[in-house]
Amino acid sequence: MPLELLQNNFLLLLDCYLVILSGFVAKQPALRLFTMHMPNKKPLASAYISMLLPLCFLCIFMLFDYAYQALSDQTLRLYYHDYFITFCTYIINTIAPEDGVEVIQNAIISSKANLAIVRTCDGSSSFFIISAAILTFRSTLRLTLMGIVAGFMLVLLLNSVRIISLYFLMAYNTTWFSYTHLTIAPFLSISISCGYFSIWAYYANEVKHGNA
Repeated sequence: MPLELLQNNFLLLLDCYLVILSGFVAKQPALRLFTMHMPNKKPLASAYISMLLPLCFLCIFMLFDYAYQALSDQTLRLYYHDYFITFCTYIINTIAPEDGVEVIQNAIISSKANLAIVRTCDGSSSFFIISAAILTFRSTLRLTLMGIVAGFMLVLLLNSVRIISLYFLMAYNTTWFSYTHLTIAPFLSISISCGYFSIWAYYANEVKHGNA
């Protein structure tokens, strides 16, 4: 399971490593933020501690994913998937009422398409990536909670757009469906998630130094 997890999320994990390690999110390296409250630490010791950040990030991400995988399909459908699928179906019917789209179990179905929504289609990996990165950053409790909640809303919006777009591609342009589903959508999700974390971390760092 851990090996499959790393394979399926390699690009997403790699991009978040780069964001944390490169310091793109702040005027100083992000790794330095982890040790900025330890002025007595020698540079070499601080560097070793900083190198643990990717491991910390990975452990938090895998903990989230483990808890998520432990949930039953019925629980996910009851508390999340049913609401999410119903919302997407409502938007699709608003855009194309002639399709007569309806929800059957975990699928969005019409005479033109049958789009099933499963665990890997609910945006959970992107949300876990954002949350793990924010928790690794170690900001204030208020900014951390705000970042995670806003990240959840962002992932929900992005995933809604993705599912709706995939439905219309399946119904009207199947040529682009697989490429969008397997390449374009994951790339955009990775890029926007990392961009969001970068903006949040930069703001959190500015607040920490009294510049915002």
